[in-house]
Order: sequence, then C-alpha cells, then structure tokens
Amino acid sequence: MVKGISDIGLSCFTYTRGKFPLTSVIDLPLGLQNGVTATRMANAYFKKFMPKECDEVKMLYVHAHGPGLIHTTKKPVATLEDLKGMKIRSTGLASKLVLALGAAPVGTTMPETYDALRTGVAEGATAPIQALKGFRWGEVVKYTILNYGSSYSTGFFIAMNKKKWNALPPDIQKIFEQASEERSEKTGALWEFDRSRRHKVHH
Repeated sequence: MVKGISDIGLSCFTYTRGKFPLTSVIDLPLGLQNGVTATRMANAYFKKFMPKECDEVKMLYVHAHGPGLIHTTKKPVATLEDLKGMKIRSTGLASKLVLALGAAPVGTTMPETYDALRTGVAEGATAPIQALKGFRWGEVVKYTILNYGSSYSTGFFIAMNKKKWNALPPDIQKIFEQASEERSEKTGALWEFDRSRRHKVHH
C-alpha cells in the first residue's frame, strides 16, 4: 500500500516484525475474552496515541481477534509442567508468551500450520478458537486450553494508500471514515463463538 501496488489492503501488524513496535501493545496477553472488547481496546489505543509508525498510510480501521489460546494435537495440558518443552506454533508477541510459559516457539504462517500440526513439526499452536474450523485445525487438534488469564489478541488493520486517500473529495473521505468506524465494531463481533458448542476441550 505504501508503494501503491494496492490501494487498500488488510493485514495484521505482527506480520511485519519491528515495523510497529508501539502497536504491538495490542498483542499483549491481557486476558481479553472476546473480539469486541479487544477491538475496542485497539481502536481506543489508536485514537489516543495516533502512532507515527502508521503515518505512511491512511489507517481506515483496526480490529483484534478474540482470545488467542493454545491448541495441542495429542498431549493434554493441565499444568505448566505439561507444556514445558512442547513445540508450539506462534508468531510475533505470542511467541514470547509461549517461551515464557516454558514451551518452544515454532514459526509458521497460518496456511502452513495445518501441515506442521499434522506431521508433528509442531505439537500445538496459538490462535483464536475459530482456527479450528476456518483453518481446519480441528482435524488435527485434540485439545484447547481455555486459559483466558494468558490469552492474547492480534491487531489487524485495513489501510489505504495515502495518495489515493488525499485524492478523494472531503465528502467521500467522510463516508469512508463513517463506514470504517461502523465496520470496526462489526468485525470485532465476527470473532465471537458459541461457547456451548466447543470442540474437545481440556480444562
């Protein structure tokens, strides 16, 4: 987007490590239990601090997923000792969380993670529970640890090339901003799930 290859795009801050040091605060393990709260927190942070690290683009809105949890393929985890030394797929700040819990971070992209779990390259992975269906992890994962005390979130953004934004008439910019504010809340709500229909869960 900065170079104009695309006019508008979506990604998450953690995919460009070191580019958004201040904004990584969104990914801290704050024990957030739903995507709406995580998204509101992310937007409140942006409105208050207006991080200069995002000045190269027009930030339309940000959102954050629901609680990032640890999912394991074969071994149930009831204590920190159970987690010690396990190979857990994680990225960004979540990898530091995994390390702090005594496990060994394994770096893969989301599309690569299914095979990493299936083949044993990773014995578990961090992600919101939606990954069990959306990325089909439920086919290879047996346990989800519902430990919200250490759950994290990941900040996503929808941004526009700054030249394209500046070329828009003020009335159109206003429509974009109004729609973005509305869409942010709705996107946060998409990260919710029906907790009465859980996958195989180990408490």
